[in-house]
Amino acid sequence: MTDETGTNPALESAIELLRDERATTRRKAAHAIGQMALVDAFDSKSVPRLLELLDDDLARRNAAFALRVLADKGAFKPSPQEREAIGDWNAPGTCPYCGSEDVMEVLSFIKRPGRDIALPEPAEVRPWTYTTAHCVKCRHDFPADPWEKEPRCGRCADAAGQLELRFHCPGLKYLDFNSPAFDKSIFGRDFRSLYWQCKSCLRTWSPVNDHDLAKKCPRCGMRALVPVARGFPSGVLMAASERKEVFIGASIAIGDEPERACTECGFRCNESDMNDGLRE
Repeated sequence: MTDETGTNPALESAIELLRDERATTRRKAAHAIGQMALVDAFDSKSVPRLLELLDDDLARRNAAFALRVLADKGAFKPSPQEREAIGDWNAPGTCPYCGSEDVMEVLSFIKRPGRDIALPEPAEVRPWTYTTAHCVKCRHDFPADPWEKEPRCGRCADAAGQLELRFHCPGLKYLDFNSPAFDKSIFGRDFRSLYWQCKSCLRTWSPVNDHDLAKKCPRCGMRALVPVARGFPSGVLMAASERKEVFIGASIAIGDEPERACTECGFRCNESDMNDGLRE
């Protein structure tokens, strides 16, 4: 929001706080500037101060995030050295929606009644930070113990056959999941899907849609216009649909079927009909 002079008080305040003596305040100010820049509220005078924070151990990550957004918006053109310091927006390990480097990888497995999950050997996969459960029937998410014999959804009380256990792991390891050379059998018979999630904006993306992310909907303005998938959906595709990464359309396209659908307002359109003002 701007005042009668055309300035943004919140942005002006955040820029001033970049030189606050408290490291926590500097870090939060840099993050706020990046978030405001995502919605086109930015001022190029914040750039010199953000560049100084690249030498600040506590604020470096937030300053780099803000600078990536500002560079993307055209507020400044980083030199090769500055680009190397702030990182590439589309570099592996960064969120493709907000540019944050604070992301995690999630492996999901179907918990079947009466038996344990056939988990891969830890050395072949990786340790996890925490686990959650997702009810495939009612879409309820809740904390879960992966070793519980018969877990049930607390909302619909469905049996274990309807539950998907999700193992949340630090960092990204399986970015080459779509490679023909990648051996998916290492995940075991109960594997359902793999996806990535940003801890800052909470958006998810996966090997299903990492090449065609959600775009801004012309009707509601939400970044929820996802590709429409055709044919008979696999388990991986169904899981991506539950996370609203894709929209499951008719098995066979009849006539001029829309190519994209909004998961928020239901609007449908083709690529040629879009007027997406966001970064592609």
